[in-house]
Amino acid sequence: MRGGARGGRGKRGAARGRARGRGGSASARDKQQREKEEDDAEPVPLKPEELEYLDDRVGGFQAPYKPVTSAEDLARWGPPVISSPRGVVESLVYKMAVATDNVNPEFKSAATHHDKMMSGAGTLFENATESKRSKTVF
Repeated sequence: MRGGARGGRGKRGAARGRARGRGGSASARDKQQREKEEDDAEPVPLKPEELEYLDDRVGGFQAPYKPVTSAEDLARWGPPVISSPRGVVESLVYKMAVATDNVNPEFKSAATHHDKMMSGAGTLFENATESKRSKTVF
């Protein structure tokens, strides 16, 4: 019995089982051959509209800039400077918004606020009415 316990004829221990289909050097050669074939393929001709779409998809779609500044927006967000009494409050509100990852003043669904409260990060409401409403729901 030659080498029966050591991996078969002519091989020792861990060398057995490295056949061509199990990740040996043959599979690496096949992979290199496939990559070479893929690189040699001719590019698919695209129409100008398709090229423009691909460029926009990578670089971002252009949208017209529509600034929205209303009296309500200006009244809601004051400058966070310490020199005025309102500035102290605005500074604290801004710091709380940063701490709760709620800096962007856009609408966030109740589910988002609930997830933040349940995760322990907390959330920031714009006014006491929203806070009271969330307490009654949750």
